[in-house]
Amino acid sequence: MPHGALIQARQVIGLARYLPRWQQNLLAAALLIAGITLLAFGDLAGIAPLVLVAIFLSERIRTRSRRKPKPTQ
Repeated sequence: MPHGALIQARQVIGLARYLPRWQQNLLAAALLIAGITLLAFGDLAGIAPLVLVAIFLSERIRTRSRRKPKPTQ
């Protein structure tokens, strides 16, 4: 059943947000390099690490916009 593996992968991705900030940055950089390298060699599997980087960035942007105070006029 492939669904069990997808659920576990989703949980692992979700747990990465509890890592310290420097480890999150290191993981995102490694995934970005791996994705670009795979795509450069013509392997479409390089899209998966790039999607994970996009998930990290979206989480980071979402949490930053929540913490940022609204500008007053």
